[in-house]
Amino acid sequence: MQFYERSARTSRTKCRPPQLNILFRLRRYNGKSHEHTNLIEGGTFYDYHIHQATERYQQIGAREDTYAESTNRFSDFHKAISCMINDCAFETPFDPQRKLFEEI
Repeated sequence: MQFYERSARTSRTKCRPPQLNILFRLRRYNGKSHEHTNLIEGGTFYDYHIHQATERYQQIGAREDTYAESTNRFSDFHKAISCMINDCAFETPFDPQRKLFEEI
């Protein structure tokens, strides 16, 4: 849907997009710090896990990234970042600046 705004000074019509400052999480990588329950499936686990946005959870009114799967692919922040880069098909430059994350 597009919104149109007509300027009083000119006859030009500007296209103004809807509110775009809404946070929408496609994926989220969580540590082993809490139990997670998938509401639809009913399974609960206490492990490292990856959340992902699903239409099913949005349809029941839950947050888009409520669904999660347990994983053994990471066990710390640096490995979670690497996992996300691989999962999301990010391209890293020849000399990646991942050193930025080493200080955290």
